[in-house]
Amino acid sequence: MTNLIDVHMPHMGAIETVLLTTWLKEPGDRVEESDGLCEVSTDKVDTEIASPATGFLIERLVATDAEIPVGAPIARFAPLDASAADIAAAIAGAAGPEAEVAEAEPPSTPVAATNGHAPSVETVPIAAPETTVAVLAPAAVDVPDDASLVLRAALTFRPAAVAATPTAAAGEQHGRNKTDKDKRATPFVRKLADEYSLDLAEIAGTGPGGRVTRQDVEAAAVARPSAEAAAVHPVSADEPTPARHVVPSGVASAPSADGSAVPAGYETVPHEAVSLTPQRRVIARNLVESVTVAPQLTAQVDVDMTAVLQARATANAQRIGRGERKISVLPFIGRALCATVAEYPDVNATFTDTHLLRWKPVNLAIAVDAPHGLLVPVIRNAQHLTLFGLADVISEISARVVDRKASGADLSAGTITISNSGSVGGVVSTPILTRPQVASVGVPAVVRTPVAVTTPGGEEYVAIRPIARIGLTFDHRAFDGALALRALQDLQHKLETWSLDAYL
Repeated sequence: MTNLIDVHMPHMGAIETVLLTTWLKEPGDRVEESDGLCEVSTDKVDTEIASPATGFLIERLVATDAEIPVGAPIARFAPLDASAADIAAAIAGAAGPEAEVAEAEPPSTPVAATNGHAPSVETVPIAAPETTVAVLAPAAVDVPDDASLVLRAALTFRPAAVAATPTAAAGEQHGRNKTDKDKRATPFVRKLADEYSLDLAEIAGTGPGGRVTRQDVEAAAVARPSAEAAAVHPVSADEPTPARHVVPSGVASAPSADGSAVPAGYETVPHEAVSLTPQRRVIARNLVESVTVAPQLTAQVDVDMTAVLQARATANAQRIGRGERKISVLPFIGRALCATVAEYPDVNATFTDTHLLRWKPVNLAIAVDAPHGLLVPVIRNAQHLTLFGLADVISEISARVVDRKASGADLSAGTITISNSGSVGGVVSTPILTRPQVASVGVPAVVRTPVAVTTPGGEEYVAIRPIARIGLTFDHRAFDGALALRALQDLQHKLETWSLDAYL
């Protein structure tokens, strides 16, 4: 008997579910370790999944466009020493991506773990053409009235040996799963249905094997208000149809000819329906969750960036002399923010129902405007980096994001974020928090602004200064506005007074 190797979706930092978008290998292909096996999309990044093992691809357990939890099995390999006959037999007997294993939870059978995570590969034997399985069948046994529940169950149901082919057994199991709503959707889709208070058993699945997809749940959520309204006020055949109907704000009407949901009153307005990417849909959901869960405020101060620009000019002169690229003002703000966090640790934290978790490292997240969407890579232990070290890391990790080479680890475990809207000309920045963080710094463009300046002798005059209105969005549950402003003013003081040496 030849053993097959189960390949699992690897863990990707804090990411819990992924959308498998493309298979890069076909059944029968020889796959080397580290070869690209498939491509996945998450709310943070689109990335290629490398094969953790070498072998022949026998079965793809997940269909494209299916959402699966990390750790779930996605494919099966035959080892390189398997015979051609064994490989052909295994491929012929494979259930394919329509099998319910595509949306199963990570295996519950104990398997050796690696680095605290579920293993990426697991060996399973190739089943014989015919096997005997044990099923529970009721037995005609007299059960004492005073029997315990455990004894009653043991006497009532006994294992009965039933001969069945793997195909028949799989068909029976598939039939059982099809009637079980918890087996017709991924954990992510079940959670989404719970959020909408929808019963999965009442939703027609359009995914492979009749699975309920996220799109099915969202369509049911959109259609439900119209259905409920029709049930409350049915229209008879003799009753004239009203010219327009009123629906709650934010609720879409019936789908238009192109399948998009059009707001009430806009049915006759010409439009183009642009399908949302999986990344955009997840970003939208996460942002709504952020503003719904956390009461957010943004404090702002005007920072005179004269000292920063002078230090930057000196630093760039040194770097050009060494043949290095120039740096922007962003590393200066990041370096000063790390120093502010040391004095105001509450801004580098996560709020829970019972505690404020102050994170020891400053894992500085930097928003990057990539061609495929806004992503927020993380620079771990940024508090240990000098100005130039921080500038180099920002450049490197931003390039990985733009080139779609960022990993899940690059995009997870941030503790505080800088949103640099100034890079695209924004003069005011009020960022939305990246959960579970409690603070985000908004950095707008530096604008030459007339300001009132007071001389040491007390005289005032108007001067032109490079001003940036830096904002701090914070979770009001974690701390109050006074602390937010003190932390922001501390950052302001550093930026306005530090010389280049202070950043190094």
